[in-house]
Amino acid sequence: MVRAYTPPCKEGEKKLETDRGKSAGTSSPLPTPGTWKREWPFNALLLALIALAFARGVCGLGSQSLWWDESLSLYRATHDPLFILSNRIVLSDTVNEVVTIDNHPPLYFLLLHLFVRLGGDSEFTLRFPSLIFSVLTVPLLYAVGRYLFDRPTGLLAALFGAVSPLYLWYSHEARMYTMLTFWGLLSFYTLLRSLSGLERKDLLARATYVLSSVAMVSTHYLGFLVLLSELAIYLASLRRAGWRRVAISAGVVIALALPLACYGLLTLPQGDLPGFRYIPLRELLRDVANSFSLGISVSARRATIFHWAFRAVFLAGLFVVARRAFHPSLKALSTLAYLVIPLLSMYLLSFVRPAYMNIRHLMMASPPFYLILAAGLAAIRKKWPLALAACLALMLAGTAYSTQQYFFNQKYAKDDHRAWGEYLKAHVQPGDVVVVDPPHIAQLYLYYADSGLPWTGLPRLRGSQEATVSALKDLMARYERIWLAFSYTPPWGDPDRLPQRWLEENAFLVDFRNFHSYASLVQTYCFLTEPPVLEDLPQVQHPARVNFEDKLLFLGYDLKGRPPTSGHFLRLNLYWQAQRALSEDYVVSLRLYDDQGHLWGQADRGPLNSHYPTSRWEPGRIVRDDFELFIGVGTPPGPYRLELVVHDGEQALEVWDEEGLAQGRAAAIGTVKVGKPASPPSPASLPMMHRRGRDFGGLQLLGYDLVERDRRAGDWVPVSLYWRAARKLEEDRVLHLRLVDGSDHLWAERAIRPAGDGYPTTLWDEGEVVRGQHALRIPPDAPGGDYRLELAFAGEALDLGTIRVLERERQFAVPPIQHPLRANLGDKVEFLGYDLGRTELRPGEALPLTLYWRALREMDVSYTVFTHLVGEDGRIWGQQDNPPQEGRCPTTLWVEGEVVTDEYRIPLKPEAPPGEYVLEIGLYDARTGERLPVLDGEGRVLDDKIVLAKIGVSK
Repeated sequence: MVRAYTPPCKEGEKKLETDRGKSAGTSSPLPTPGTWKREWPFNALLLALIALAFARGVCGLGSQSLWWDESLSLYRATHDPLFILSNRIVLSDTVNEVVTIDNHPPLYFLLLHLFVRLGGDSEFTLRFPSLIFSVLTVPLLYAVGRYLFDRPTGLLAALFGAVSPLYLWYSHEARMYTMLTFWGLLSFYTLLRSLSGLERKDLLARATYVLSSVAMVSTHYLGFLVLLSELAIYLASLRRAGWRRVAISAGVVIALALPLACYGLLTLPQGDLPGFRYIPLRELLRDVANSFSLGISVSARRATIFHWAFRAVFLAGLFVVARRAFHPSLKALSTLAYLVIPLLSMYLLSFVRPAYMNIRHLMMASPPFYLILAAGLAAIRKKWPLALAACLALMLAGTAYSTQQYFFNQKYAKDDHRAWGEYLKAHVQPGDVVVVDPPHIAQLYLYYADSGLPWTGLPRLRGSQEATVSALKDLMARYERIWLAFSYTPPWGDPDRLPQRWLEENAFLVDFRNFHSYASLVQTYCFLTEPPVLEDLPQVQHPARVNFEDKLLFLGYDLKGRPPTSGHFLRLNLYWQAQRALSEDYVVSLRLYDDQGHLWGQADRGPLNSHYPTSRWEPGRIVRDDFELFIGVGTPPGPYRLELVVHDGEQALEVWDEEGLAQGRAAAIGTVKVGKPASPPSPASLPMMHRRGRDFGGLQLLGYDLVERDRRAGDWVPVSLYWRAARKLEEDRVLHLRLVDGSDHLWAERAIRPAGDGYPTTLWDEGEVVRGQHALRIPPDAPGGDYRLELAFAGEALDLGTIRVLERERQFAVPPIQHPLRANLGDKVEFLGYDLGRTELRPGEALPLTLYWRALREMDVSYTVFTHLVGEDGRIWGQQDNPPQEGRCPTTLWVEGEVVTDEYRIPLKPEAPPGEYVLEIGLYDARTGERLPVLDGEGRVLDDKIVLAKIGVSK
């Protein structure tokens, strides 16, 4: 038998090499108690690192949306295995189909198919295999580091794998790169084990080498670059005894992997691939060094000191490995080959056919980088222990910073296709069509945005631009609105953006939303197929005529789209006419109220989503405004009042009657009947401030909204309760809201139905989720202090929170009044008189006025004071309406006998004509517009206003 050549070495080095071979555990006897004692700290630390890698990776695994590449994984994984093995991807625009060949082999998708069959197609499930292989790489790094160097070095390598920001990034991606990295490292490790002189009988290592190598190339064709490095390792071992044992295994790998790699090259599209380019060696090395160190979730400029720490330690490790390579050492040479050959091969490929887009295409070469880092730290530890602590602290701080950026810096979040899809599902309604642009993102659209309404993909996959334009013209003729669901990852898809450009030229844009993206453009557009400016008023479903200060005339509305239900948008067409040329851009506010005055929906926006502002309107032309109002989740079924307000962002326009008299600033324009949604919302989707469950005999309280803040005696405490019917309720449930002080003294109590009087629980369906809005008034005479708000039913009381009632100074003595004048307003308020600063005004000036009131009794309505300067033509030319003391002292806070001093500055319009004006005041309910009547001594109604004085207006 011919003995293999063994280079001369010192006895200590030979003994060390022998010990390392024993540490691999392949030919050593069973572990002794001493061995367990030596190894348990390392094993415990390794388990901790594995747990760290898993905990960090599982955090937020399914929280972000899929992006385009991940949707391709979803597409392939949801087909049957035979289709996956065909490597086909069938693109469809609903008219044409184009069959393409994926340039990724099928093994990863077969595994993903199994996970989808077992766990569904959620983002979490789709990404879980990537996490598993990322975590498995950590103990494998320890095993390889221990085999090549020693246990501490293996543990350091595992540490770098566990905290790697690069591994975290790709463990959160439903792609094959962590799987490729794992197979590459396992292939490298088992090759070295097979080549070792201590592995003569280890058939398992050789079998694992064959399987892992074939799996690597079957996961990604770039795994062939790792096989090139292994080929170099094998050639370097020809002078050693182990090469003959591996020859068969290597031959099997070549026989299986080479055809796969060749197939991958042959099936690639001809010509340059978009996104791939020649990359200079210096740029490639810089990208690799930065990405392997701190990943891609940090700016290199902001992490310079961390990068230099990694580079310094890497150079130290490189020195250690290179010095051993001169002995020569197969293990040292192997580590260098594992890192260098894939990098150089990728660079050389750039001259022939660029194959590098970003670091994911060289991620399989990251394990030797971490092994060399670990060797560098181990070398520093022996000579400069303090330097080790400093370097390790900097490196871990850098990875922690990058990890923090990944989780909390929105810049690094994935393309938000989930919000994109939710927006489309919420707003696309019957009568609309969706254009998915480009058709390549159809899988994303179907996963996130499909609501069962018509869609098509454009530009057409087959045919010229004329085919796309023809399809757009056909959609314009058939639908009221065209939505453009756009997600473009440069340079793939639709770089010319033909559908968007054509629609902008031929339709009317009424909505645009831009969603967060990391590397793409994720947007939605909505276009009207008919122009919003009309020559004549069409037949209107709900005609009206509301005059807003002779500036805007509201002519009515149509209800469009789906029937209104809670948790969805109510779509309307509002019809307007500008009475004159306008310089202001007004905002339309549409509000939904119940008969108790509770607000259930409000939308404020410029006409046509501010795409056609009022300053551009031509007087006399009809404008049809496409408007949407969101009906709050859990809104009880029933009739609701629609109110319309027009404002400029600060002040609302008055509503004038036919005589030009102000009728308030809100117009009730109709009633909308809200129905039940097709399915109840999930409790997790409810916008509750406090999630707190309690079962009241089949009626489940899910949570509530309550702002625990300081309030005054007489204030109303609003609270919203969210309910779910656990079963069909046969009886009408009534509960009680109570206000209790610290001594359990009851100060206020109110009986409530869970969803209000208009929707008793006997009408609820099983599983129905309903929100109820309620309010409990603090008695005006309640002393200051802390009170509990409770919800009581059948002897049980649930504490909802603490309400702090503030003391308020009250005045009961009547102060000196310049113009005493007594008047009784509805037996609720007594007017005592007024102070008037002047009786002559010029247009544009303000009239100072002080009013004096006295409460005749407590009130549960907050009345609004009106102060009007009425001209000789009967029009109001000056006005200030607000609750007393500008809302600081509403009438609900008043107690019997209390005197309130109320100051005003009434602005006179600049265009007011000269003449004699009348100053009128009074009180009204802002919810209904009803004024408190002025009564005489016998309770007869005299008027609904009090005339104070005459004011002269001059030029």
